[in-house]
Amino acid sequence: MFNFFKGKAAKLERHVALIKAVCRLLPIQFNYLGEQVNDGIINGVRLLEKPFPNYKKFILDTSLIKRYEDEKGRSFFVKGILVYDLKSQTFVEIYLVIGFGILMGYSTSTVSDFDPDFNQINTASVYTQYFGENEFNKLRGLFTPDEIKLINPANFYLVELHSKNYYHIKDLENGDFIGIDMEKNLYKITHDPFEVNKLDVDLLHIL
Repeated sequence: MFNFFKGKAAKLERHVALIKAVCRLLPIQFNYLGEQVNDGIINGVRLLEKPFPNYKKFILDTSLIKRYEDEKGRSFFVKGILVYDLKSQTFVEIYLVIGFGILMGYSTSTVSDFDPDFNQINTASVYTQYFGENEFNKLRGLFTPDEIKLINPANFYLVELHSKNYYHIKDLENGDFIGIDMEKNLYKITHDPFEVNKLDVDLLHIL
């Protein structure tokens, strides 16, 4: 992916430059996203295929997360962003992933090898799409009334790992998260190294 990047620092710089260019053109209600990026909230990028295809998940500065986080905020995509791809000579849609008021990453869902032209970005048809609520509503019968009060449905979505389904329920640092299965077992799931560790703890203590 992103074969025009040379070295780790250059890769990060190019990702950040793209997002800055996009944020400058977004409608005014998204100004807070550009402020985060300009403050240096993005410390790194991890390339993933789940939970979204061709997902560039940001590794975030934890001290700045506290400044911008909205704990009751919903999770959503900012879609309809078109960026010209110098490789394919066509416009490619990218979408931003927002969670709890924080810019979590972005996806180029239709392509993996992408060479963006920062001077050809079209945000005229930007729109917001919320996610998570439908998955939570399907499974809310698993939870007690007290647990339901503490779960943010927008933070609840399906993740398939090694042919097993988990439901993302809470973000941790550096892209790690707490997952839950259909038997209501809790797991701490880490990416580097990849591990799925069952937790012997009550859900209310996790939330």
